[in-house]
Amino acid sequence: MTTPTARHRGFFLLLAGVAVSGFGDWLLAIVFGMWVKDLTGSNGLAASMIFAGTLPAFAAPLTGLVADRFPRRTVFVSAALGSAVLLGPLFAVHDRGDLWILYLVAVCGGLGAGVISAAVNGLSRSMVPEESLGRANGMLATVRQTMQLAGPAAGALLYAASGARTVIVLDAATFVVAALCVALIPVRGGGTGSGFPVPDAPGKPEAGGGSFGSEAAAGIRHMAGVPVLRRLLFTGFVFGLTIGFSEAVVFAVVEGIGRPASYIGFLTSAEGIGSVAAGALVTALNSRIGDFRKITTGLCCFSAGLLLQTGGGLPFVVAGAVLAGAGAPPLVVGITTAAQRRTPNALTGRISGALNFAVNVPFAVSIGFGAILVGLVPYRILLLCMSAGLALVALYSRVALCESGHSGRTAADDVDLVHDR
Repeated sequence: MTTPTARHRGFFLLLAGVAVSGFGDWLLAIVFGMWVKDLTGSNGLAASMIFAGTLPAFAAPLTGLVADRFPRRTVFVSAALGSAVLLGPLFAVHDRGDLWILYLVAVCGGLGAGVISAAVNGLSRSMVPEESLGRANGMLATVRQTMQLAGPAAGALLYAASGARTVIVLDAATFVVAALCVALIPVRGGGTGSGFPVPDAPGKPEAGGGSFGSEAAAGIRHMAGVPVLRRLLFTGFVFGLTIGFSEAVVFAVVEGIGRPASYIGFLTSAEGIGSVAAGALVTALNSRIGDFRKITTGLCCFSAGLLLQTGGGLPFVVAGAVLAGAGAPPLVVGITTAAQRRTPNALTGRISGALNFAVNVPFAVSIGFGAILVGLVPYRILLLCMSAGLALVALYSRVALCESGHSGRTAADDVDLVHDR
């Protein structure tokens, strides 16, 4: 059946903006590490760019507040254009002494991506009818995963062929195009025949005002006060803490099957293929799968994928990578949609920030611990522990979400409870 999501130009302009800006994010992400490696010859410094990219997660509540306090369409356009401008200093990078510029731009780019992500969640919540939120989020997740697959490959090829500066110019162009796409989204009262126009007005402050810090933390407070959202927050935290170890373990996995470190790129592509396929499937089957079931399905896919990689041999590792990649779309779509349905529109950006904070901060911490443990513990043991941990989180989510699903639910949530039971 055709849903409102599939009929309206406004949402597809947002989808196009997300696709182009996402391509730009991933286009340069892989190049940062390659560039640092070429300038310094150090694998450690190249890998540190991954950690630099996680630092903006600590500011996620603030980026969510920005998306809630200003017109979200304007926030997206401003953040995209700002991201394009901030790429300018990269033209001044010539030798090892200029590394600080790379780190600074990587952190600023991550902040811009966080603001854009929070704005997108608010825009989609405003533009799409509640019964179509799952499908809309599925389409957004599919587009993001596709860009995560295409962006790094394009960036690496372009860097090898033409150098970093060509990548910078193309990256800046993607942000300008993304800003243009979202700027063309019709606002409320701006015409007819274009679907659900987005309200382009800032959210109202909470009753009673409050300090800047209190306003920024409003998303976390709201999630802590609603049983389902509190459990989603906990699920995201444990997932981030567990999966972060995989960033370090993957090097040992590749070594264990007798492949060079560059083979990690192939496994990343395998994960991307699994993600894109799963994203398309989740979108197509959205009406048949409740949000809670999406979450547990995604966690189970991650768990099974890690377990497969303990089998040794290339087929097991590749199959595990594809299955783990397939876990991302249902997990992200399930959590995002469940949170949106239980959140006032004025808090949507901060809820997005709270979820990013809950997942990415422990993820960043566990990367460091994983780098230590992988030298002390056999990688198969680490994979087994991660797989078991995710399986337990899936079981917890299945039981806890169903038990608390009656608390503060909307009419659309009844569909989820029917499916989950």
